[in-house]
Amino acid sequence: MDFLYDFRDPLLGIMSFFLLILIISFINYKLGNLKNSREVESIKNFAKNFGDEDKIKNFKTDLIPSNILLQMADFFMKSGDFAKSINIYLALLDKDEFINNKKLRHEILSNLGNCYLKAGFLQKSENFFLESLRLFARNEEALNSLIILYEKSNKYEKAIKVMESLEEFTGNIKNGKSYLEAKLILQNKNLNEAKKIDKLFKISTENSFVVRLYLEYILKNRKQIEFHRIKNFDLNDSIDILWNLIDKDFETQNLESDIINQISNAKGFSNYEIKNPIIELEILQILTNTSYDKINLGFEYNCSECKNIFPLYFYRCPICQSIATAKIEPIIIKKTNYNY
Repeated sequence: MDFLYDFRDPLLGIMSFFLLILIISFINYKLGNLKNSREVESIKNFAKNFGDEDKIKNFKTDLIPSNILLQMADFFMKSGDFAKSINIYLALLDKDEFINNKKLRHEILSNLGNCYLKAGFLQKSENFFLESLRLFARNEEALNSLIILYEKSNKYEKAIKVMESLEEFTGNIKNGKSYLEAKLILQNKNLNEAKKIDKLFKISTENSFVVRLYLEYILKNRKQIEFHRIKNFDLNDSIDILWNLIDKDFETQNLESDIINQISNAKGFSNYEIKNPIIELEILQILTNTSYDKINLGFEYNCSECKNIFPLYFYRCPICQSIATAKIEPIIIKKTNYNY
């Protein structure tokens, strides 16, 4: 009975509880260290397949502080010297202070993937992004870069799957997913032109970002655009296409589309009332009505994300890689023989 009484002693119970917690914590600590060591060993073995070993050895020296090496690697990557950047990043993966820091090693793996991507080595780039995601599935930067890689490789199905994984972080993938789905339709050799046009039209009704792809495909295949079908679309991202498309043979019927009607006005084919006129088109209309014909309409393409300006339209910004950020800015220019 005394033994049973001692076993029921509250103090002994509390001591046993804390001892159990201590044992569990110790086991978790050892398992964490074991998992980390295996991950470190895995990365080192993986990294041996890349880079120039002789040049990598030059950066493994302790004479140059590791934080300086990291800054050098970042600098070379931004300046376009990817070979040096890659060798330094690979050397850093062999240094304990980097390889044992989860955040830093995932960052370095992603940077190596981006270096190979920018240098044009898509397969090597994919290997690094996948390795980074294998070790840390919530690496948003690696997911974004992998989408760009698959897009450049025309592997749109894979890009869509990765984008669906990214939805957990960003929440809004509508533009990117619709764009990739449209590109997948265009790539599908089992669809004839009519079916591709119908499918692109359907996506365009759901997302205005794809309208331009729809118009470009029709024009590329020398099909006639049925303006009554697109009058309810948001045509702001296609104003440059419409400007070059609407000519003297355009039927000047009111399509209840401000952009189409205003272009028709600016070219002198009609005189519709516009609720929210674009100032450049309004100026052209006034000058056209006075028979002044020495100016034309040109276009600039601004990225709303990085604010860079480009001479051609883009679906994904060449600088910051953001999608659906192109803003078309009409500009009045002097008419030359090269204006269309």
